[in-house]
Amino acid sequence: MMTKIAHMRENRKANKGFSLVELIIVMAIMVALVAVLAPQYIRYLQRSRDAVVKNAAEDVLTAVKTDLIDPDGELEVDSSGSATVIVKAAPGGAAVTATSTHLNVKAGATASTADGAIATLAGIGSKPVKSNVQVTITINYNGGNYTFSSSEGTITA
Repeated sequence: MMTKIAHMRENRKANKGFSLVELIIVMAIMVALVAVLAPQYIRYLQRSRDAVVKNAAEDVLTAVKTDLIDPDGELEVDSSGSATVIVKAAPGGAAVTATSTHLNVKAGATASTADGAIATLAGIGSKPVKSNVQVTITINYNGGNYTFSSSEGTITA
């Protein structure tokens, strides 16, 4: 029995925890993992932020197409026959905004500005995002026919 107690005391003295070398190896492995995974995570975050703007651009394109084709719609292309709508994140990442050029509000419409009508129709303006993506939608009016193009090849509506 005495030998058993003596043996247990020796094991307890020998097993005091991790050695410094073992801890350094574990730390080195953790640093390597963070170094590999951190850039991937940052790219993932940026892609998701950019997707918010691209999705808002799809919503804007659908809303503008629907409104221009509708005879009772509120929007019209001015006499130049060409209009653009730029969809991007507002300065400071406050919200996604749409800014139009040569796109007007018809007389008697409820909206006061084309940009206000677009924001209302597309439901944008309340999506906080930090993104540098800018999508330009070009609208051409030629004798009763509208054509739509976008700076983003993936924008189809």
